[in-house]
Amino acid sequence: MRSDSGLFGHLLRQLHAQTGQRVVVLVDEYDKPILGTITPARR
Repeated sequence: MRSDSGLFGHLLRQLHAQTGQRVVVLVDEYDKPILGTITPARR
């Protein structure tokens, strides 16, 4: 069984293979608090 990140990567590769286009993932502002926890704060 694949991890969530493995499944997501697989999905992106499949989308690229089927369309021949680059895949873009947009993250909306509701996810911004998550970014604050995974990137160091600038001071």
